[in-house]
Amino acid sequence: MGYLARKFLNGLFATALILFICGIHTHNASGEKPGANHKSDNKADNKAGTQPGVRITDQVSLAENRLDVKKGEVAFVEIRSQEPSTIYIMYPTQYNKYKTTGSLEGVLEHKNVTWLIHPVPAMLEDQTVYFIQKGETIFSVVYENIQERIDRLIKGEEMLRAGMEMRVADKENVVRLTPLIPDLKMMLDFSKEAKFVIIKTIDFARYRKGLKNFDQLYEESVHKGSGTGYNFTTKDFEDLYLIIKTPDPIRVKYIIRATKESAESGC
Repeated sequence: MGYLARKFLNGLFATALILFICGIHTHNASGEKPGANHKSDNKADNKAGTQPGVRITDQVSLAENRLDVKKGEVAFVEIRSQEPSTIYIMYPTQYNKYKTTGSLEGVLEHKNVTWLIHPVPAMLEDQTVYFIQKGETIFSVVYENIQERIDRLIKGEEMLRAGMEMRVADKENVVRLTPLIPDLKMMLDFSKEAKFVIIKTIDFARYRKGLKNFDQLYEESVHKGSGTGYNFTTKDFEDLYLIIKTPDPIRVKYIIRATKESAESGC
């Protein structure tokens, strides 16, 4: 082999080695975030067609964010704020009605929220969801490939699926635990000791209509207690409601993790 050929090959080897080393150092670190940790402050990035695994960060105030998710992907929306804010989550029909009439009937509403992670899967077709925040918030999105995520779950990896942190006043407060599928791990954490009960939708309807009070639901329910935390595993696709009874304002946080078992029902 001639001198020039050897020099050329040595150059290729050096270039490959540099790229390999750089690749190691730029690999995303593991953590609580679903998907990658690449950040962007470019608001133009917050649109349909973003590649899976890309993290987008926008700072918004009294903002509306349209989220477009392609079939085969799941988007994890993260909303953070220093002060409690109100968040509304709407599908196109609900959003159009809201823009026309101002009605929030049937809209998923979260009040006094300081942190939220909400999944939007597009398993069978493209999905569009609107997020409306009242308050100064940071809005971020992570896109993941659904099948790749399910494959990781089946291999035994537990993954963050949803979560929320909020402040609740004294007396009785209701927190909707959503969106749920069977075999998710649910972890509740309270900043102070509180009495609580977890109920299904039908019992929540009775509670809201005054047909059953907190004490009656507490006696009848499986998931209940008094303390600063509680863990359990979901059994159905139905959303649940957490009712908290406390003499003082407290911080409430829940974390939902997907598991190998829950992968049979979704990501």
